[in-house]
Amino acid sequence: MENINALLVFCEGPHDVAFCRLMFKYCFDISQIAWKFSEYPAPFNQLFKTSMENHAAQDMSLAHKFFLPDKTLYNEKRKLLVLLFNTGGKSKTDNPKNFLKDFLPLFENREVFSGDAKKIVNNCSYLFLYDRDHKEE
Repeated sequence: MENINALLVFCEGPHDVAFCRLMFKYCFDISQIAWKFSEYPAPFNQLFKTSMENHAAQDMSLAHKFFLPDKTLYNEKRKLLVLLFNTGGKSKTDNPKNFLKDFLPLFENREVFSGDAKKIVNNCSYLFLYDRDHKEE
C-alpha cells in the first residue's frame, strides 16, 4: 500500500477555496482530480462513503449539503493530497469540528479499516483559513 501525506484546508467560503486551488496549482504544481469515494486513500475512502450512506439513510433533502471537500488536489510526485473545504462562514464552526471528530479516530486506525484502498494517509495536517473582517474603531 502506498503512503501519502494529506493536508486538510478549511476555508471560510467558496472564493477562498478557489484562491487556494489556484495557489496550490501554480505554486506547488498540485492539480485538481476527480476521484470516486473508493479511490481516496484510507481513511477518507471509508469516511466519505459512510457520510454519503448516512445522508441517504436520513433521507435528507439534496439542498442539505453534507460536509465533503469542495476540491480535491493531488500531486503524485510529492505524494501529497490536499482537500479544500468550504466551511460556510465563520458561524459554521460545527462543520469542521464534526468532520474532524469523525476523521481523527479513523485516522488513528487507518491501517485496520483501510478497505480496498490502494493508498493510505501516513501524515495529515490541517489548516484553517479565515478572513480577518475589518472593523472601524
